[in-house]
Amino acid sequence: MTEDMRLATPLALVALILVPLLIGAAWYEARQQRLSAARYGGSPALRLGVSPRRRALQRLLVIAAVVLLIVAAARPQWGYAPEAAEQRGIDIAIVLDVSRSMTATDIAPSRAGAAAQELRSMLNHLGGNRVALVTFAGTAFIRSPLTVDLPAVANLVNRAQGDAPLVRAGTDLRVAIESAVDLLSVNDPATAQVIVLVSDGEDLGTDVQVAIERANAHHIAIYTVFAGTETPTRLPGSTDSTDVTRGDPRALGAIARGTGGATRDVRGMAGLAVDFARMRQTLFQVTDNRVPRDRFEWFIGAALVLLLVQAAVPTSRETPLIPGLASPRSTRRRSGAMTALAVMTLALTGCIGGSAAYRHVTTGNRLYEAGRFGDAIEAYQQASLIKPNDLAIQYNTANALNRLGRLVEAQTVVDDALAKNPDASLSTRLLYTNGNTSAQHADLERARAAFRQVLRQNPDDQDAKANLELVLRLIAPPPPPPGQQPSQDQQPGQQQAGPQSSSGTPGSQPGGGSQPGTGSGQPTPGAGRPGASATPGRTVTAQESANAALQAELSQLGAEVSPEEAARILELAQRANDLGGLANRPRGGVTPR
Repeated sequence: MTEDMRLATPLALVALILVPLLIGAAWYEARQQRLSAARYGGSPALRLGVSPRRRALQRLLVIAAVVLLIVAAARPQWGYAPEAAEQRGIDIAIVLDVSRSMTATDIAPSRAGAAAQELRSMLNHLGGNRVALVTFAGTAFIRSPLTVDLPAVANLVNRAQGDAPLVRAGTDLRVAIESAVDLLSVNDPATAQVIVLVSDGEDLGTDVQVAIERANAHHIAIYTVFAGTETPTRLPGSTDSTDVTRGDPRALGAIARGTGGATRDVRGMAGLAVDFARMRQTLFQVTDNRVPRDRFEWFIGAALVLLLVQAAVPTSRETPLIPGLASPRSTRRRSGAMTALAVMTLALTGCIGGSAAYRHVTTGNRLYEAGRFGDAIEAYQQASLIKPNDLAIQYNTANALNRLGRLVEAQTVVDDALAKNPDASLSTRLLYTNGNTSAQHADLERARAAFRQVLRQNPDDQDAKANLELVLRLIAPPPPPPGQQPSQDQQPGQQQAGPQSSSGTPGSQPGGGSQPGTGSGQPTPGAGRPGASATPGRTVTAQESANAALQAELSQLGAEVSPEEAARILELAQRANDLGGLANRPRGGVTPR
């Protein structure tokens, strides 16, 4: 046992410097009591039979208990406990241009150097995902199949420019993309698969559209990264003034748009890790890890026992130390103290039993507050492995999924928790989450039902009242002014098709640090159907779609605006404003108890 013994927080032992102070205080108290007894106690024959030794024993027991509590705070550990660790992520194929044009120095240190540096930074944030690497120029060369060994991939990235002799000269984006698609065609594909194409955009090949269509056929989004500038730049070692290169970000942008991806400058490549964390994650494997086993509860228990004994030790010489030999009155008094401390011990033991899950949830809440929602989900999942039936953990998981825009997954978690008949307080939170999520998903009837249930349980819930009022207004907007005809896509008495959904919580304040407490919804048949998102696993929110519809309407206006067009603009603006006004009070951070 001693070989494996360690302290998880050894700095807590600094508090042991207080022990000499406690000993000094105990000695001073004993001295003052002796002086007071000699000065004011009268004849020794008339004094009560107080035993100085028993008082010293009491003080010693208290000091020993304090020492044990300090050691417990240092979290002593020995032995190991099995812990299942889930690995979730997506499949990512990195396609890196190693053609001669990537040696240009229009960005420091060079296009290739900047690409390698930013790729390493992105890989640092892709833990849990499977990553493959393809280098290309006129032909493509597979450097690594899908793997979770990201340090190995980073090492290959460092040496990528040395792969130039392994490929034909030139630049062929079609061949590069098709090689990545082949690399992602595995027997156990992840739900979400993406290609990260890092290049300066120069393409000497043909028919890149064929590769785009093939990627679309496999539901693979391509994220392009532009490494370079549009300024003509001479290549290193060039002696010909016509041997120049010019980056083409428009070509890369067209590839990204054609597959539902996005394009970034090379300096912002690491931010792609955030986009990928919002996608639907796939469980790749579950591994059995050995984690150090905390033993701090033993020291807390020993400290409580010492305090229990200290409370039971009589100070009078005439009272036996063994309770059975004492008077009935003193026995009852000490038995009451012992019973109270025993109850405290049992209560603390119960709390200690859930300490591992509590730590995971606390970690998850801290990550949530920091905006690291993907990491928060991992922490909540670890807690769920320990306490699989804890609905508070499911509630927090749904909140984090919602903030990542993974609405369908979040709604599934919420529905599962509601089906398990949670207590009244948690039920209200889950129903409120259900209402907000359904509104995001443009399922206004479901949102209305959820907010009504919240108000049945808590009629004084002002947020639910405000949200219900806004949802009712969205379902049945006020009639047009006299003489104005309803718009073509909404007849009187019809429900307007809900805007297509998105991330962001209804009514969440930008950057306002909303707590876990938003949810997600899945439309019922007949409700507004959420639009497809460029990010697999993420749904576009109703507010974002309403804003997009408003912008589209504004872009179609001519030089003169008719009364009907003005009314339509006002209607869309009101709808976007209503969706943005849904209150989202903080309701998260529940930890298992």
